[in-house]
Amino acid sequence: MFNNYPATYLFILSLLFLMSLTFFTPLVEEWHILIAILLESLIFVLKIICIFFLFSTIIELINNIHFRKRHH
Repeated sequence: MFNNYPATYLFILSLLFLMSLTFFTPLVEEWHILIAILLESLIFVLKIICIFFLFSTIIELINNIHFRKRHH
């Protein structure tokens, strides 16, 4: 399904990983504060990666739309 859209596939994967970490972090905060701090920094890095893949997906979609218009 995503063979023509690799950036979209990577965006969805990173978004799922980010959502799972976001839901998992409050549970870990109760056990150990250092691990919670590490998870918060990992969440920040994942947000940056998700934004990058989102921009890549938008560029990829715009490129494919223009490519289809040229063939018709």
